[in-house]
Amino acid sequence: MQRTVTGAGIRSITKALSVLKRLLHLFAASVIAAGLASAISSQMVIADLQGFGLNVSLSQRIAVTASDLMSLGFALLGLFLLAFLSAFGVASALQKKLGGNRTIWLSVAGLISIPASVMLLKLMMGMTLVSAARSIYGLILYSCCGLVGGYLFAYLHGKSAPRECVDV
Repeated sequence: MQRTVTGAGIRSITKALSVLKRLLHLFAASVIAAGLASAISSQMVIADLQGFGLNVSLSQRIAVTASDLMSLGFALLGLFLLAFLSAFGVASALQKKLGGNRTIWLSVAGLISIPASVMLLKLMMGMTLVSAARSIYGLILYSCCGLVGGYLFAYLHGKSAPRECVDV
């Protein structure tokens, strides 16, 4: 017996593949942004150590950064995934309603989502879990990592063309 695929079946498969593709884009953007944030955290801690007069060689910097990527990087990946998931959803909905460039909407969403998540965690737990995000300088650098993640998501998704405003 031969089975045929109907139009509705093809549409549901296409929709599922589209969702999977978006999730892969979200994961890729989160991995890159969390990796950058982890490397920034490592360098900020090393800079603090050097402020106490400790000499740190290039090979030690690389070793510490690689170690932090394997530990702190995974924790940050979870934070970035959750932050980006909610922020990109809101940004996409606003872009559809208000119009404008999708890349800008998603980049700004990434920029805002990371410090908002760090502050929310601080409010809930009473402390900042990542030492780099305790200073305004570190928070700004983390925001830049979010900006990179938002831009990368928009680039991978490939829809940066401006849309016209829709009257309601």
